[in-house]
Amino acid sequence: DIAVDTKHDCLWIVGLDVKKCDLDLNIDTRVKLTLDIAHTGGFSVDVNPDGSVWVAEQNVHQEYGSENRLVKISPDGNILKKNDLDFSPVRLRVDKSDGGIWTTGRRKKRDFSKIGDEWPETIDELNKLVKTEIETFTRKYDSKGKLIFEIREGGYSIELDSSDGSAWLAGKKKIWHYSANGRNLGSYAGSSDGQKSLAIVPGKNN
Repeated sequence: DIAVDTKHDCLWIVGLDVKKCDLDLNIDTRVKLTLDIAHTGGFSVDVNPDGSVWVAEQNVHQEYGSENRLVKISPDGNILKKNDLDFSPVRLRVDKSDGGIWTTGRRKKRDFSKIGDEWPETIDELNKLVKTEIETFTRKYDSKGKLIFEIREGGYSIELDSSDGSAWLAGKKKIWHYSANGRNLGSYAGSSDGQKSLAIVPGKNN
């Protein structure tokens, strides 16, 4: 993911680490988030009104030293705050009007109750016995990282409408629209069955 800070003429880029660059892509700051960046990394980034950023970090393979969390980083690259999450965040967006943070993501829930005393011999046998469900989450935090509310929809992407602070959430099969205070404004079916991204045209509700 990438975020442009037009006020301070710089870019923030996340991947295996977090980079702050000028508009000619010269690296100004580099931040390593975890003990083992080979198994994790920043999946999304957005800029706060004061020039700091929030990064959504994801534990891809559930390895030691990797975390599902939100990380706040100062303009000069210091880690200011960490918010641990109980799901894998996929996208994060900051409301520029008040610094509120929205993030959406998913968590796998596995039911092993059908497995008896003996473990299945093959992975195919195991998969037949283990029921896997995907739980989706969208949360809004205030500018200090305190949870305001949670929505059990979304999971793939999120974008904010700057005109009213509302959020558009993309799930596996639907797109939802929620107000800034978490009220459901509607849902829309018929989107592709899989991962997707959203974009909002300024001044338009789409």
